[in-house]
Amino acid sequence: MENIDFTRLSSKGQIVVPRRMRERLRLADGEIFLIFGTDDTLVLKRVQEPTAAEFKGIMARARKLAKARRLTTRDLEKAITEERNANRR
Repeated sequence: MENIDFTRLSSKGQIVVPRRMRERLRLADGEIFLIFGTDDTLVLKRVQEPTAAEFKGIMARARKLAKARRLTTRDLEKAITEERNANRR
C-alpha cells in the first residue's frame, strides 16, 4: 500500500514523517497537525488556517449560536477562565 510507511519515536518524543510520505501528501515545513490517540493508535490530521471569508462565516455562526443561547461576554470569559484553570492541573 503506498500510503503506509514506518518511522520511529526519538528519545525526545519526536516522530519523523518519512520523505516519501511528505512528498506524496505534499507536506511543507511548519504545517500544523491535530493528533488523535487511542489505545495503540495515533492519527495525524493536517490543519489549515481558514481563509478570511471562512473565518468570517465561523464567527457569524458563533455569534448567532451565542445569541440564541443568550450567552453574554461575561459568560464566555468565565468559561475560558474555568477551562484554562482546569488545564493547569
